[in-house]
Amino acid sequence: MTPALAAEAIALRQELEQIATLSRLQSGAVLQMEVALSEVQTARASLAAAVAERREAPDRFALSEDALRQIVEAVDTLDAFLDLLAQAPAPEDSAMRGFSDARGAVPLPVLGVLLNGFEDQDAAGISRPGLLLATAPAALVTSPWFGTVRYAGPLLDYGNVVILEPEGNILMILAGLGDLYVTAVTVIAQGAPLGMMPSAAGARADLITETPDQTGAALSETIYIEVRQDGGAIDPQP
Repeated sequence: MTPALAAEAIALRQELEQIATLSRLQSGAVLQMEVALSEVQTARASLAAAVAERREAPDRFALSEDALRQIVEAVDTLDAFLDLLAQAPAPEDSAMRGFSDARGAVPLPVLGVLLNGFEDQDAAGISRPGLLLATAPAALVTSPWFGTVRYAGPLLDYGNVVILEPEGNILMILAGLGDLYVTAVTVIAQGAPLGMMPSAAGARADLITETPDQTGAALSETIYIEVRQDGGAIDPQP
């Protein structure tokens, strides 16, 4: 019984850590919104001044929310969006290093069960260059590594998407989130909350749920994880 009890204790500790993180997020939500609004207003004011004075756009305009929104509206596939995003790399000082050397030591962004591996075919016979995980509703999604948030928001039919740049030539795509806690052009730490998985209204009141069986029957949400290096998709599992 000891291994089974130990596994349950580990799972319960992880869930308690998630609850503590969510509590901190709730208490600081208003402050985060005020800071984000102030940053957006400052960026728009700088851009307006640049246009009025006919001078160069402010620094990092290529990574601003307005520019990203224009890119999203202009693309029709995830590949096209990532190709355009790669043409405007983040500043050298914001792309953290060491991700390539951390093989086997990077945690999953969310607790879940693997449904489809890299280039595995799904029930419809479609293969994708990423992983598909089943998760619980309202599960907390965290950053697997230090890096820059290159994009955070809705994208095509993928739902809410977060694209991280843990290293200069690497992009990590997390698709299918519900609420988001990050914005583009920000540097975040490993383990920082990115958002939550979707859930039915009122489901978040019960953040501790029964441990799902290995079939994933209690896991009703899915998240898609893709990693690209030098423009090409690689297997995220290693």
